[in-house]
Amino acid sequence: MAFKTGAYLKQQRERLGYTRHEAAARINISTAQLSAIEDGKPENLPGLIYAAGFVKSYARFLRLDTKEVTDYFRKEYIRWQEQNDDNVAEAPTRKTKHVVHSDNTKPSTAVLFISLAATFIFIVLWAFLNVDNTKNITAHIPPAPKVQTAASVIQIPQLSQPTKLADKSTLRTKIMSSRIAIVATKTAWVEITNPQNGETLFEDLLEAGKGVKIPDIWPISLSTGDIGALIFYVDGKKLLPIGASGDIVQNITLTPESLLESNDTDEQGSHNSTPVAAD
Repeated sequence: MAFKTGAYLKQQRERLGYTRHEAAARINISTAQLSAIEDGKPENLPGLIYAAGFVKSYARFLRLDTKEVTDYFRKEYIRWQEQNDDNVAEAPTRKTKHVVHSDNTKPSTAVLFISLAATFIFIVLWAFLNVDNTKNITAHIPPAPKVQTAASVIQIPQLSQPTKLADKSTLRTKIMSSRIAIVATKTAWVEITNPQNGETLFEDLLEAGKGVKIPDIWPISLSTGDIGALIFYVDGKKLLPIGASGDIVQNITLTPESLLESNDTDEQGSHNSTPVAAD
């Protein structure tokens, strides 16, 4: 199956005068991944989520409509997946001869009479028990309480003094509070979701020097094309990197506590390691 999206992106790249190596370096993916996109070889890409993120970054770099290009690529990728599933599902089947068994026997008159009698008895018993239960329920319903309507019974509560409204800066701080912040040291694709309901909290190409504050919804699920390019801050504290540069991670669960615990462990490990003196 030919991927028209890849051919279109390749045409735009060549029109702007970039080589594959230059374009791949600009959007922070490997040349092999860029070749898989342009040549229409989705089997060489790490799944639809990452592939769509690569295509979105590539389209932005080529100054194209990112939504239109990414949506078209998703449709082509899904169509390719469905064709692969159909090919795997197809298998030679052996024709079997179906034998139809007919049964022309009819129930006897005695059987029909017994069935009708049993049905009639069941209906009579059900009606009798239902009427009995209705009487029991009615007997246990308490009388309606008497409502006092005298004016002397009504008491008007005293109105308390109006409380002072919080200032706008305090409200804004509460609304925008965020314990975790992420800053990119180099451009990387980042997706943050809420694993409890699948809601996407952030999905974009995070450029070098740019950051994002994560809403206080714990835990969160993080996927990125380069975990080593991300610096994490928890309550304003800068943490050690949680992965190597160039490592791709998918759907790792994070909380402020897990990040702090991992950072403390890494710091203890770095303090405990002592250099070996040369002989």
